[in-house]
Amino acid sequence: MLFRSVFAQLSTLVFAITISAIPVSAATGNLKAESHITAVTIYSDRATVTRETEIQIPAGSSAIYFEGLSATLFTNSLRAQGSAPVAVVIGAVENKMVSGAELAAPRERELNTKLQELQDKRALVAAEGEALAARRKFLDALGQQAETASKENFAHLDLHPDQWNAAGNVIYNGTNEIVKASANLVVTLREMDKQIIAVQKEMNQLRTGQRSTMRVTIPVESKEATTLKLKISYQLPAATWQPIYDARLDTASGKVILTQFGEVRQATGEDWNNVALTLSTAQPARGALLPTLTTMWLSIYDNAVRALADAPAMMVRADKAKEARFQEMDALQEKSEMNGSAVGNVAEAAPVPVEMAFQNATIETGGYVSEYKIPGSVTITADNSARKLMIGTLENSSTLLAQLRPALSANAYLIARTKLGGEAPLMPGNVNLFRDGVFIGNSFVSLLRPGEEANLSFGIDDDVVAKRQILADTRGSDGVIAKSTTRERKTLTTIQNLHKFLVKTEVLEVLPVSQDDKIKIDILEEATTPNYTKDVDNTTGLAKWTFDLAAGGKNEVKLGWRVSWPEGKQIMGMP
Repeated sequence: MLFRSVFAQLSTLVFAITISAIPVSAATGNLKAESHITAVTIYSDRATVTRETEIQIPAGSSAIYFEGLSATLFTNSLRAQGSAPVAVVIGAVENKMVSGAELAAPRERELNTKLQELQDKRALVAAEGEALAARRKFLDALGQQAETASKENFAHLDLHPDQWNAAGNVIYNGTNEIVKASANLVVTLREMDKQIIAVQKEMNQLRTGQRSTMRVTIPVESKEATTLKLKISYQLPAATWQPIYDARLDTASGKVILTQFGEVRQATGEDWNNVALTLSTAQPARGALLPTLTTMWLSIYDNAVRALADAPAMMVRADKAKEARFQEMDALQEKSEMNGSAVGNVAEAAPVPVEMAFQNATIETGGYVSEYKIPGSVTITADNSARKLMIGTLENSSTLLAQLRPALSANAYLIARTKLGGEAPLMPGNVNLFRDGVFIGNSFVSLLRPGEEANLSFGIDDDVVAKRQILADTRGSDGVIAKSTTRERKTLTTIQNLHKFLVKTEVLEVLPVSQDDKIKIDILEEATTPNYTKDVDNTTGLAKWTFDLAAGGKNEVKLGWRVSWPEGKQIMGMP
């Protein structure tokens, strides 16, 4: 009684998406679901699509089926869930491939029909051109016959000017009409060819060629007739997104506005019209299985002859073992590919106003994956064309500095050292760079986690100038018994700030590094500016001097080193 009381108070019951413990009997009727796509989650190489339908089901057992789904969907990713005013039991989700005579993708089918119509029209126009050519040939033949007859029988002709003029006008007017009509046909054919090429190009971008579709059936059982709201979700290949960034530097304030976009493409065969779109950083294709560690077999051979004798047998055993491991990994990877995860309900994104009246995507960050829910409804057609979507502005703090690499260039580069804020990482992607509103080029950023820094280069700073001089570059020798060859080099770089404000400055130089104990390297302290940082950015031998350069001020960076190695030997890598 208590259960019935609680049950009666529930306005809606949600049934499980897994197979019910209560077996569903054979369906008494098949019900076609008229569904539409409501939500899509895109990953780096696939998408999860959610379809919804509302359907009246009778009392007893029924089978609800969805037709026309993409034949490429991952069948193991199929999930179903729904709700009804009364208790409804769901059985196992079934799927079946259905072959068709026509192309399966609606857009591809539409383009194919359009292409056939254009080609048919072109054939009719071309036939009309051939008829005009035959008519022109006939008129030309009449003119030639009249000319021949007039030459041969000119003396016996009873000339009637009116008749000759009329005949000439007929030939002239007919020829004139044919020439004009032919010219118009040439123009018509040219325009039709352009249309045909455009349709063919769009069809080539789709490239599905699928004539089969998937039919998904869901058996249900209800004690009474009711209205069922049903959702199914599945994963599809041929969909992808990648992050793109705009970095806009205001040199007056030193601030960088970092805006993230998502570039979406899909050729799944299904158009996504007015859907709730989510961009996910999850990568289902990578799978969940750990790689297998194999035994490290070690052995000692008594002599080279035994080694040569055993080598072929060992190679055969190694090849067989390697082939077995590859087959095992392929099977596990295929299993992982086919077992996608279902995506939950997509929450409605709250609009957040930003610059230029854009709205940020709602960002949900868990311990492992970030999801960007694009506000509003989005339409992505299945033509594999790129669609750029606004995600939002990323929190960051920046410091401006001038960075020089005088061994390569006398130019100073304006760098914005940017630290990422917020909770979501910055995924690897291309960056469009703007300085004071002017586009200056492109760059690329690697994965950046909150709290980490990245250098964004905004081009050459013409008001920080440098001059590099080689003060010494000499060769010599040392030692009496064990002689060695020496190379000594000293450089001087002078940097001047022409700005009317202080500029933080970095100078990077490369120090020689030995890979051989016989090569000895000494940094000449008296010829080297002190207080530099070694092995910058985890690069062995990269040294950096950091200082503030006052307005109109100058500074010098000196570097001196000495390399020695055994006499008679040659070393590689010396500048």
